[in-house]
Amino acid sequence: MIKMKNYLIVITLLILSCFHSLDAQDLKQQIEDEISQLQKLVKKAKKKDIDVSKELSTFRTAEIFSRYADWDENNYKKNVQLFSLVKKLNDKTPEENAQYLPQFEREQILLMIKNAQKELEAVLKGDHQRQTTPKIDWSNLDINNNTIQQNGNPVFIYDYVWKPTSTEFQEFYGAQDGIYLTTGYLNEDGSLKHFKLNEIKNKKSGTLGTVFMNHLNPPKWSIDKYTDFTVGGRRYTGYDIDNPGAKEIQRQLISVVAPLTKGKNYAKLGWLLTNEPHWFTMKDTWATGTVSNFTIQKFKTYLKELHQDISVLNKRWGTSFSSFDAVEVTIPMDGKLQGTSQWYDWMSFNQHRVTEWFTFLQDEIRSHDKDAHTHIKVMPNLWTENKRDHGIDMEALTDLTSIVGNDAGSHYSAMWGKEEDWVDHYAYSWREMCMSYDFYKSISPNKVIYNSETHYLSTVKFRELDLNLDYVNATHWMATVLGLNSSKAWFWPRKEDGSLKSYKEKGYAGSLAMQPAVVDQVTRTMMDLNANAKALTSIQNLRKPIRVFYSETSAINLEKHMDDVFSTYENLFFEGYSIGFVTENILKKQSQENWDVVVVQKTPFVKQSEKEALQKYLDNGGTVVIDKASLLKNEYGEKLSPLTKGNGEIIVVADLDEMKLKALAKVTSTHTLQVNDLKDQDKKGIFWRYVQDDENNNILTLINIGKEARDIEIKLTNSKKSTSVKNILTGEKLNNCITVQPLDVLFVEVKGASKK
Repeated sequence: MIKMKNYLIVITLLILSCFHSLDAQDLKQQIEDEISQLQKLVKKAKKKDIDVSKELSTFRTAEIFSRYADWDENNYKKNVQLFSLVKKLNDKTPEENAQYLPQFEREQILLMIKNAQKELEAVLKGDHQRQTTPKIDWSNLDINNNTIQQNGNPVFIYDYVWKPTSTEFQEFYGAQDGIYLTTGYLNEDGSLKHFKLNEIKNKKSGTLGTVFMNHLNPPKWSIDKYTDFTVGGRRYTGYDIDNPGAKEIQRQLISVVAPLTKGKNYAKLGWLLTNEPHWFTMKDTWATGTVSNFTIQKFKTYLKELHQDISVLNKRWGTSFSSFDAVEVTIPMDGKLQGTSQWYDWMSFNQHRVTEWFTFLQDEIRSHDKDAHTHIKVMPNLWTENKRDHGIDMEALTDLTSIVGNDAGSHYSAMWGKEEDWVDHYAYSWREMCMSYDFYKSISPNKVIYNSETHYLSTVKFRELDLNLDYVNATHWMATVLGLNSSKAWFWPRKEDGSLKSYKEKGYAGSLAMQPAVVDQVTRTMMDLNANAKALTSIQNLRKPIRVFYSETSAINLEKHMDDVFSTYENLFFEGYSIGFVTENILKKQSQENWDVVVVQKTPFVKQSEKEALQKYLDNGGTVVIDKASLLKNEYGEKLSPLTKGNGEIIVVADLDEMKLKALAKVTSTHTLQVNDLKDQDKKGIFWRYVQDDENNNILTLINIGKEARDIEIKLTNSKKSTSVKNILTGEKLNNCITVQPLDVLFVEVKGASKK
């Protein structure tokens, strides 16, 4: 009986395999037929001088992923293995996902070809217009202030992590260059291993790229040479940054390499100083650990400089140490100590030592190449979320480097974990990307923002095999509007033939490398962005008239301070103004003409110097809108005297809604247009920003990041004429009262309607 059952199973699988083979052949033929039809349309468009860059990119994506689908069809067992590495991608088993994958890829290819036909047919009929997309020459790009430029014009560039480097994969998906450095290339005598030295010496200038500094796996000789060299190391930095050997080994590596990379295109996008740095030091948290004796001794010196007298420290800490040399702390530190003076001093010191380390790396590079750009692939959630035991002072590092590096991401689902708060109101989680980019632009408005590992399309927890293409479009558009100039998406682990570099890669299943429609959408979105780069760059550089006051002091001392910061930011985000931040350093370094009003909410802990910076702003005529729960104590819980209005104005408010109303009333530049939500809802969801062009027409971009469809009215505020709205991407005239679905993106020209 058992043999009979096994026999029936085999027969069933054979029958299904036959049907699958027939379906595959049918899909292949349909793809071939539809491509032929699109090619005919492209031929017609070329005769009319219509830009067909989008269609050519779609052809390329179809070609590559057709090859991938064939590989997947012939490598079922390997794909089962890869799908099995994911905790729970969807409701299918790994076997079912692996079986369906080649069909899914071909269905996506067919869909994107048909969509391309439909779009081009509309252009050929005259129903839509087609903008010209600039062709980016990666060997002819320059960084100028806060833009990447080609022949003096701003462009937005993108690529993919681990993507093949052959010409086939560069024309439409990015051609970023670069070199990879690690201490493992260094000999004990300070020389570089011959193969790496020759590789760099013989490397052509190439295209725009980065020097990637890897800090994992220090060479064995360094571990033997430097006492406790790996104690205090963390993921992505495998050695102790406070060990004297750390600076010695990096000084040797940089001194050999930096003179060779000077002036080369492949280094023009800067030295990436570290990948996702973090030094968590709280007990029972992710990636936490101990620290070395070198770090503890450095901490004692830091405390002596800070407190001067041990009696001052003892009073603040509630201890009775006989001297600074006798001070003891336990690392990782117990989270129950948060809010105490000991907690504050350690966490501040942890940031101080990390900033000092990156300052050293940058100084060493600049000693050999004074014009070298630098950036760090910081994780923005280390600022936007609440934890502060990681050692990353986001403001200091943003201010330090000449390019703002990051790996910001977003998501609209999760494969595991509890449901997040945003799902009740929004189409996706936008806190990390949006709030961090506005923070970066507030600190360093004149620097390029480079996301060297975008996580809009997938993360550890977020993976959708049939990713929402509207989400793909909306996130790339939103990031660009908020300041992004260059990006490298996570990730493309497949080789030219569809095989993988590793079959143990947990991030592969459900990634973009299985989704031709996603790659196609990214390419098309970036083409739209580049066709309108001048206007979008102007939107990136909008003045930020309302500034949220941010204090690292409260963020260190309070368990959930960033939730309160986000609430303040969120409440102002949907009013059409570019929202920014101020800190003590921003108040001191930048002109207060850059903003009209500062809002302070639920920020009880500030250093005396932070309060003094706000007081000086008031003395110079500034306006502060503040609640009663702010600026009460210094970092050690000692009472502070209140602000005085000086020559300015202090407005005390009871809640966030009153804070928003009072702040908006202080903005000196009134809106020339308004986007009104026609139905009252609990929370707003229409993000909108605009600028005026050379002819005083309003160039407006808006995105519905809300969970529900919104009925909106776009209306000029100071015109007796009716409002005319035109879709810039297609040339279509739109009604000024329209319904926008979740994740809809509009990019329109708004002006007074001409008389008939």
